[in-house]
This record gives sequence, C-alpha cells and structure tokens, in this order.
Amino acid sequence: MLLKTLSASQVIVTDFVDYRLKAAKVAGADLTIDPEREILLDSVKKATGGRGADLVIVTAPNISAYLAGVELCRKGGTLCAFAPTPPREFMRLSLNKLFFSEIKLVPSYSTSHIETRTALRLIQTGKMDAKKLITHRFPLSKVAEAFQTVVKSKECVKVVVLNER
Repeated sequence: MLLKTLSASQVIVTDFVDYRLKAAKVAGADLTIDPEREILLDSVKKATGGRGADLVIVTAPNISAYLAGVELCRKGGTLCAFAPTPPREFMRLSLNKLFFSEIKLVPSYSTSHIETRTALRLIQTGKMDAKKLITHRFPLSKVAEAFQTVVKSKECVKVVVLNER
C-alpha cells in the first residue's frame, strides 16, 4: 500500500497463503504470486520485462526467502532485509555475484521519528487507508487471544488491541 502511495509503478507480492495474497491485491498489489504454484523468478522476470525487481523487501525470517530475494533483484537493485533470521543461521552468498550485479543489501530494523511522522501524515490526509489492513480488533481484556490470532491464524494481516473505555 505504501509503495503504491509513493508512486511505485508496479508492486509484486509473493506469499504462500492465499488470504494474504488476496489482501495484497486489496491493498494495491499489481501482481501476486504463490511460489508453490508458479516459478517465482520466471513470473517476476516476465512482469518486469526480463529486468528483475528494483527493490525486493524480504519479510520472511528465513534464508530461502533471502536467497530468492537476491535472484529477484535487477542489476543495481536493492534487497531490503526486513525480517531477522535466527541468530545462528547464515546465508552463503557470492560476493562475486553482489559485486557484478551491484545489488545493495539494506537492513531495516525500525523507523525513525521522521518516517513515523510521514506515515501518520499519509494516513491523516487520506492518501493511505490503513484501516484496510486491519483484519481483527480485540478489546484489551482479550490481548492473549489477539496474540494467538497473530501467531496461529493464516487469515489475518494486522491485529489491533483496543483500550476498553
């Protein structure tokens, strides 16, 4: 949703869960891909005219997702590490490939106050409808159930816990 708001020409989302792929479409994704049903690299190359993605944001905390991300990046593209892998897992990556493809690897742990203000401004002005992302709401008294939903349900995007007044 944010990428489309910031004028990305094409947003491609990949996931193994149909519910999340449908949610990505609602949020503005141009193309959704289930890598169990189609060859991810072929689909991205076809959608980008053979170039690959300018930016790949990996939000899955596993090595396979990161290795796929490197393959999906175009020459000079950026791979954003947006999810940590377990501390003792390591990825074998060819520096030769990084060098000659000029792929930039950028970790992103959190946001600064500047990005938070920008996001809030986009929501306030109606340029982004963040409510579309909320799939579940729980009262504070059911916070444990809210966390269980996040952990176990494949049919949620954002879960909000509300203060009971």
